[in-house]
Amino acid sequence: MTRGMQRLRARVEAAGDVATAEKLGQLAARAEAPEQVVIAFVGLFSAGKSSLINHLCGSAALATGAVPTTAQVTGVELPGTDGRVRLLDTPGIDSTDDAHQQATQAALYQADVVCLVMDYQHVESDANLEWAYQFSGSGKRLALIVNQIDKHLEWEIPFATFVERIQTTLTDWEIEYDRLFFVSSRSHPSNQMEDLQRWLAELADGAGPSQLTQRALELIEEHLDWKYGAIQQQQAMDVRKVLELPPEVDVLREVDVPVRLTQLRLQLSQVQQKIQEQRDALDETFEQFLSRLLREIELAQVAPYETTEKGRLFVESLRPDFRVGWLRSAERTAAERQRRLAAFRADLTERSEKYLLWSVQSHLREFAAAAQWADDEAKAAVDNLHMSIEDGWLRQLVRQGALVSNQYPYQYVKDVVGALRADVRAQVKALVERWQQAAVAKLNDDVQDLQRQAETLAEKTAVLEAWQALGAKRAETARELRRLLDDAPEAAAQSEPVEDALASASDTVSHPDAEVRIRV
Repeated sequence: MTRGMQRLRARVEAAGDVATAEKLGQLAARAEAPEQVVIAFVGLFSAGKSSLINHLCGSAALATGAVPTTAQVTGVELPGTDGRVRLLDTPGIDSTDDAHQQATQAALYQADVVCLVMDYQHVESDANLEWAYQFSGSGKRLALIVNQIDKHLEWEIPFATFVERIQTTLTDWEIEYDRLFFVSSRSHPSNQMEDLQRWLAELADGAGPSQLTQRALELIEEHLDWKYGAIQQQQAMDVRKVLELPPEVDVLREVDVPVRLTQLRLQLSQVQQKIQEQRDALDETFEQFLSRLLREIELAQVAPYETTEKGRLFVESLRPDFRVGWLRSAERTAAERQRRLAAFRADLTERSEKYLLWSVQSHLREFAAAAQWADDEAKAAVDNLHMSIEDGWLRQLVRQGALVSNQYPYQYVKDVVGALRADVRAQVKALVERWQQAAVAKLNDDVQDLQRQAETLAEKTAVLEAWQALGAKRAETARELRRLLDDAPEAAAQSEPVEDALASASDTVSHPDAEVRIRV
């Protein structure tokens, strides 16, 4: 155990926590005699601690007086216990001297039992009751000692009534303690000095390494508070803020953060799903509409038999062997070619506009009329769709090398119609894309409230996730420090009880929201 405490001390000191490292060093020295029980006598200045210990030990080993005489912790062995019970005299717990406070804290960390000594005339003072309440929640055994009962005046109040009043006051303050003794170094019929001596001696039977392990685990928690306490307090404030909890709520003990985090994640997912569903619905609407338009373009009958025949006649007129008449043959041939081209262009234009362009425009106008995002400019854009079928364009599409083929005239008409459809498809896609951008912009405006709600939920979720992550990090550090405390490989067999003790120490000592004046 000693080696484990020394390793633990080195790690804590390396982290910069000098105060806790010093206490671990003192505890390691205490571990040299693990079978000894250490009892710290604490109390306000002039409560008679030193005189009481002297009386218990039957000596004058400790200085006494009307001024603060105990500037450091002094230890004496209780007679008749073979050195197994050691009594520690500490400076007044109400001292404002830093050295006194540090000495008292060191004694409290070594101690297995705390004896709070209270002067008879000040038992019910707020100071004594507050200290008693604090020590009662420290996890150590606590004895309350009412000293100097020889000051009692029976004619003022019967002693039995006084005792009952003290017990009632302690109950009202919810102070838990092992024993309550009324003592005096002078003779008094209700003096329990011998009972106190006997009780102290009997404490040796319960001494053992487990008490020191508990002290070490408490020091681990103190180091964890030093390392993580400040940020945990800040994060606890953040958690209370995002969950809209009052300041007095203890986040660690009263809030089921995993459940609340699960709820927030579910709410965030639901809001995000609503937003995504609207986006997906919008995308699907445009995708289906565009698909229907493209199919409309593909199936439009712009080149039936009559139109195809006009195209065939035009292509055949381009063959080198094509000739009209003998006189002025060249002029007449050129005129015939132009006539056939004009006939093909006129027929193709009429049919393309009637069965392709106008049909597409009709669908576009109908779609825009039912859309909330479509303004007058968006609707007017439909009129800008056009088809440009010119002589030069029709001539450019002719493949001169294929003119000799009897099947090429039909392929040429297919090429023209294909190029025509491609041009309309490109215009329609561009227009629908602009419309979709406008629709997305309108949707973004419509879902702003949901978006802000999602952002708020995401921020809240991040706060709770940070709280959980810090708690997990603290727990992992606690496990690492606990492993250092194990002295030897065989200690692994006892890891479960030590783990339980660590959990107990965490429950009784660690508290991110707590404001602790003195750690015991």
